[in-house]
Amino acid sequence: MRRGAKIAVAAAAMTVGAMVLAHAAVVASGASCPMTDPGAAALEAQRRSAMLPLAIPNARMAPVHDLWVGASRDRFTAGEEASGRSCHAEQSGATIRCEGNGTEALARFDADGRLVALDRVRYGLAATDGERELGAMLTEARATLGEPARTWGEATASYLAHPLRQAGFEYRFVDVALDVTATHLGRDGIVLREQHRAMRRLREGS
Repeated sequence: MRRGAKIAVAAAAMTVGAMVLAHAAVVASGASCPMTDPGAAALEAQRRSAMLPLAIPNARMAPVHDLWVGASRDRFTAGEEASGRSCHAEQSGATIRCEGNGTEALARFDADGRLVALDRVRYGLAATDGERELGAMLTEARATLGEPARTWGEATASYLAHPLRQAGFEYRFVDVALDVTATHLGRDGIVLREQHRAMRRLREGS
């Protein structure tokens, strides 16, 4: 199965809420239909509509700027290619897909060329790798963002060694939403999924 198709499979198996699955569908929309190219403005309108369930009233701003949200196409592509992944544009540049080294990333850009959604998936991790990677990401997130809005499962190799088990955490701010999950998907091993989504323009209604 092509990696691009696997991101949709991973999304279906990694049930972290209807709003996350809606985001995955929006990010991947049109990828399997080359004749569909609604343009960056229309895609951003779809994305913002899909993100409405994540707009939590009275949420605070993230204490630090998200590493990726707001990045330019050139900056994002350069960072991916420096890590050994190859990238190509889709949907007239509204989406950039990067693949390589067991990782796939789908980046969505708005009409101004700013990154507004990033869905990064790593495949084929052992349970011990899942424990190490998810634990390290949670530790770093706590150090910079504070306590997550929600955690679930156990970030341990013994827990993640069983098929379909999942552990993860999420953050919800007025300007950005972050979800990280590690899911055991059988032959694909542990799949580590990281999602960044811009929220501020959505809440401002601009």
